Amino acid sequence: GLDLESYDGALTWFAILMGFYFLLRSSEYLRKGGEVDQQKCLRWRNITWAINNSTDDAPPGIDCDEVVVVVFHEFSKNDFLGQGTDNNIKKCSDTRVCIPTWLNTLRRLNPAAFKESRSDEFMLTMTDGTVLPKVVIERLLKEASTRLGLDPRLMSSHSLRAGGCTAMYNAKFGDHEIQRRGRWVSKLLENIC
Repeated sequence: GLDLESYDGALTWFAILMGFYFLLRSSEYLRKGGEVDQQKCLRWRNITWAINNSTDDAPPGIDCDEVVVVVFHEFSKNDFLGQGTDNNIKKCSDTRVCIPTWLNTLRRLNPAAFKESRSDEFMLTMTDGTVLPKVVIERLLKEASTRLGLDPRLMSSHSLRAGGCTAMYNAKFGDHEIQRRGRWVSKLLENIC
């Protein structure tokens, strides 16, 4: 039900992918109710879209290539020293679920959103100026689960985090890698995935 040709539709799909691949808590990228978590919610300054393994953003009009999209969490739950954490996702061949591909799409659809002067804006700000609400993601997940014959009552925005964790576990990632990606203090991954 998303219009992936529109900025808002593509941004919503990008949000779903970010929640899954980066094991994000909803407060780290979505608006809960009427408020955005001012400390935790990702801003554009927290994202790097690099080219050729650079640590700088690809210039306007140039797609990130084999790239790494780095998400820097300034206020990670398990960050006792205030250093933040970062994770990366490289470009993959399946463009439907490729974070760098969708970031490039967003950059083409709305170049103004990626100007350095807007780096303090929240990452998932829609064209109406509001941050994407958690209820939108949950509605989409519930609709998808209904189409698949699953119980929609079991779906929430946290399903992306738990699903991403489970996918990493099933792909034989080490517990320490999953724990770092999800910023978990607990070492009991079997209770999370």
